[in-house]
Amino acid sequence: MRRIAALAAATLRDRFAGRTLLLAAALLAAWFLAERDLRAATPDEAAALRLERRLTLVGWVAAGAALLAGAHAIGSDRRTQQVESWRAAPVTMGEVVVGRWLGACAGVAAGAAPLFLWVAALAPDSLVRQGESFAPRPQQPPTRVARTLADGQVQAWRRGALLLDAGERVALDFDAVAEGPRELVVPWRAALAEGERRPARFALSVDGDEKLVVRGGDLARVALALAPRSAHRVELSVAADSGVVRVELPEVALRGAPRSLLPTLLRLAAGFAVEIALAAALGAALAALLHDALATLGGALLLLLCNLRALFVEVAVAVHDHEGGRHADEALESFARAFERVVVALPDLSRLRGVARATRAELPWAGECGPFAVALLWIAGALLLGTVALARRPRGCR
Repeated sequence: MRRIAALAAATLRDRFAGRTLLLAAALLAAWFLAERDLRAATPDEAAALRLERRLTLVGWVAAGAALLAGAHAIGSDRRTQQVESWRAAPVTMGEVVVGRWLGACAGVAAGAAPLFLWVAALAPDSLVRQGESFAPRPQQPPTRVARTLADGQVQAWRRGALLLDAGERVALDFDAVAEGPRELVVPWRAALAEGERRPARFALSVDGDEKLVVRGGDLARVALALAPRSAHRVELSVAADSGVVRVELPEVALRGAPRSLLPTLLRLAAGFAVEIALAAALGAALAALLHDALATLGGALLLLLCNLRALFVEVAVAVHDHEGGRHADEALESFARAFERVVVALPDLSRLRGVARATRAELPWAGECGPFAVALLWIAGALLLGTVALARRPRGCR
């Protein structure tokens, strides 16, 4: 451990002396890029979009810096024949790789941490300053949805959006909730046919008590004070002179009171730290096998695939399934199938970073073990690969 700590300190001193300000400047540039072409319908949406962009750009810049630092640390040892000197010293190649990797992680984290804290906690429009909008809340979806047609016929609805015509209503049953304030969220919009001018209008009632009459807009939020009981029923009744109302049932929920933002901040910090560690490990492992420039290029490609993994998987699935009736040839389909399998094995950095979950005010740690586990396995595998590559003696050496 002492040898690893000494190598990490030497890496931190040699690689980042005078470069921390440069890294901070790059991160600051990412801050201002987040303001460009910001299009949002509401102030809350603009705040969420701005925060998501800023945190994502900070993650990208920090990961790129860690990739360069890890690749340069190991690549420099190879170019200067320092690896051969390590063989004569009481230090193993595993200690060299881990020490250089830790030094690279620490240097990048030292440069990125201040801006991360500013974006997440200290800025006027940070996560903490807008805690009411981004604080995680427990969400309870309806357990049963029943649609009543204008002629009185009742239909059970299972999934997907629901279109309600004039005179129809839908009943949403929720299980028992604890006593206290709740917020009912009903995302909806008017689904007007071509040439139709009737505005959508409906009434919301809770347990038989009318709470709100909605006309215009596209999102209904109702503050409730629910007493503890076995169940609650919410009814949405469309007026007889209303146009068609589209209710986004997958997003309908009862939301509880805002919780502390500390778990969300810890979740974000953990995601960024693991992303930096993964990028530094990829750089070190590839530099142990290839030249610095090739290692950086290969690592950047891997990080791009990790950041856009979900998008690439969707494209590959669309090609494989001939989505939209477009027929792909056999070679393209085979490539898409193979590409999908390869990309799925990569860590999903967009999920690991956790920014989208934070801006949607979701509970921070629910179901998030998978991205961390995959990323940690990749880090361990990359460090092992770098150790094995450095331990190989060149041909002709004894």
